[in-house]
Amino acid sequence: MADTEEGSGGREPEKSPFGRLFRIASSIVIAPLLLFALSFMPSCMGFGEPALAAVNACPAAVAALGSPITQPWIGLSCGSAETEDDDGRASWSMPVSGPRGRGSLDIRAAERSGRWQFGALVLTVGGRTIDVLGCAAGGSADGVTHRELHGTVTTIVGQPGVTNGQACTVTIDPSEGAQSCRVGVVCGSRTLYGGGTQGYGHCGVDASGAIVLRDGNPSTVDGDPMLDLRVGANEVVVTDQGNAGTWVVTVTTTP
Repeated sequence: MADTEEGSGGREPEKSPFGRLFRIASSIVIAPLLLFALSFMPSCMGFGEPALAAVNACPAAVAALGSPITQPWIGLSCGSAETEDDDGRASWSMPVSGPRGRGSLDIRAAERSGRWQFGALVLTVGGRTIDVLGCAAGGSADGVTHRELHGTVTTIVGQPGVTNGQACTVTIDPSEGAQSCRVGVVCGSRTLYGGGTQGYGHCGVDASGAIVLRDGNPSTVDGDPMLDLRVGANEVVVTDQGNAGTWVVTVTTTP
């Protein structure tokens, strides 16, 4: 009995060549599939397709990467999202590629009253950054001159310190240096955007040539709330998120 146990327990069982082939084949197939699945993680929130559309509409991005610009099958996207009721914010980073090379697209978006909008789309290619939102909108707003728009508060979420129907003034002024303009939004006696030393940004233009400015950072990041200014659409949206809660104000301006 002892000899039988020693003979069966002391000898390692032979490994089947078919088992080794199966393990190799599994590693070849499963690893790319895992990366493929991870690469499309942000699509569950619907950011991928519109972001790629904006990148392909930006001449500077196409010049850097070629056309079409797509999200590669193999690559890792990562980010985070926070939502509360009909408001939220999200931040993602996803790889993109074209015939001429690869890059990384940083996405910031904000949800206002149940509608998501991009706050920033920044493409990084070889150490160079491209403002995709301003580029896709039509380019930079060169030679900004003083403008004063008048409107009223038409939508309120949270407690921004203003009331519906309150009169507002939106000012757009030129700025020197890297920031091409300065924007101020005042409703009644309350400065919603651009108070003190704040309000500076890089104005762009839309397809019709009207000024647009998007600030996707809340006041906890740069001291100013978030802003979506679209002169051609006669709309200004100011929103902020902080310890005191989230608020949103929509101002409809007079054409």
